[in-house]
Amino acid sequence: MNIVAKTEVEEDALRAITASDDILGGQPVFRGTRTPIDAVLGFFDSGMSFNQVKESFPFITEELVAAARIYAQLHPWTPSRSLGELNPGWKLIRRTIVPFKGQ
Repeated sequence: MNIVAKTEVEEDALRAITASDDILGGQPVFRGTRTPIDAVLGFFDSGMSFNQVKESFPFITEELVAAARIYAQLHPWTPSRSLGELNPGWKLIRRTIVPFKGQ
């Protein structure tokens, strides 16, 4: 892939994805939604098919998935604030990691 084509692909990804502190604490989401790209990519990474993911997220296209993968590579996201800081009324009582069991 030449540099011009690579730049255009990256620009397409930046147009499809947005991140703002006002939406989910800055987590990257698909533009016009509150759907985190990490959630959708996680479903694919766990082995779900495109059709299975599309059942839950009807707006998803193959182009958006490709844009999300590119965005995630260009801009790795780590939370800048904890859930407690984002939601002062919440109280963390236990931290448990629950594995996702795909269909």
